[in-house]
Amino acid sequence: MILIPLVPTLSVFVFVLLIGSHAFVAQTLKWKYATGGQVLSSPVPSLNGSGTVYVGSSDHNLYAITSKGVLKWKFATDGQVWSSPALGPDGTVYVGSRDNNIYAITAAGRLKWKYATSGQVWSSPALGPDGTVTTTTFMLSPRRAV
Repeated sequence: MILIPLVPTLSVFVFVLLIGSHAFVAQTLKWKYATGGQVLSSPVPSLNGSGTVYVGSSDHNLYAITSKGVLKWKFATDGQVWSSPALGPDGTVYVGSRDNNIYAITAAGRLKWKYATSGQVWSSPALGPDGTVTTTTFMLSPRRAV
């Protein structure tokens, strides 16, 4: 289980639940990584068992952090990354940004493609079985005088 505080640090904890006559939870800090902004995105572990964790930050970056808490790569967008990443079976990382784009990033941290949406992407992309990437956008409506 991973806990994310609303400060510019990603902290990864390991939890153990013992069930018996008394159940309790013990937690041990595994590692921390300081990003350049608040972490509002949920971290997503890699699908290949490498232990890499992907997480967005309000500093406009998507981070790939190794199982030892070391930066593997970071990918810059032009807006805050509140969206939690989604991972494709080929290792592609999909994430939305408040810059009105959805990004597909290779496992090596390079842009594969980006798609301009009609608004800021706050929600996490979902991947369909056919590879379709789906998300929602947020658009600010101008206020009208009544």
